[in-house]
Amino acid sequence: MPIIVVTLLDMAAPTFLTAWGEQHVSSSVAGILTATDPLFTAVLALWLIKSEVPDRRRTAGLIIGFVGVVALLGIDLHGSAIELLGAGAVILSALGYAGAALLYRRWLADQAALAITALMTVISGLAFLPPRPLTCPGIYPRRAASLPWRRSGLSIPESRIGCSTCSSTRQGRPPPR
Repeated sequence: MPIIVVTLLDMAAPTFLTAWGEQHVSSSVAGILTATDPLFTAVLALWLIKSEVPDRRRTAGLIIGFVGVVALLGIDLHGSAIELLGAGAVILSALGYAGAALLYRRWLADQAALAITALMTVISGLAFLPPRPLTCPGIYPRRAASLPWRRSGLSIPESRIGCSTCSSTRQGRPPPR
C-alpha cells in the first residue's frame, strides 16, 4: 500500500495536475510554482521526517533559491479564476512531489530503489490507461468523447502517454516511422 500512495503523489497525480494546470498558466508561472517543491519538502519534513528538517542556513538557501527562480522566470498571472485554478493544480503537483520524496524515504528506504521505481512506473502507467482511448480520436469509437471522464476535461496530452500516431495525426503530419 505505501508504494501506491508514493506513486500517486510522485507520478500519477502530478502528471494529471501539471498537464491540466499548464493549459491555463504561462510556462514561467508553472516553472516558479514547480520550484516550490523544496519549500514544501522543508515544511512537510517537520511532520514526516525530523532528520530532514533544514537548519537556518539551509532554510535561507531555499528562500534565496526560490527568489532566484522567480527573478529568472518572472511572474505572469493575470488573476482570472481559471488561471488561479491552473496555478493551484501546479502547486498541488509540487506538493505531491515533496510529500512523495519524504514518504518514500520514510516507508520504502530499505527497498531496492530500482525495483521500487520500476514498480512505480508500472502502477503510474496503469493509471493512464483508462483515459487513453478518450484522447485519441479516430482510433476508438466516437461515443468515447461523450463519456463523463472526457466531459470533465481530464484528458491527457499525447506527449504524456506516447501515442505518437494520434499526436501526429492531430497536427496534420504523418506518424513517425
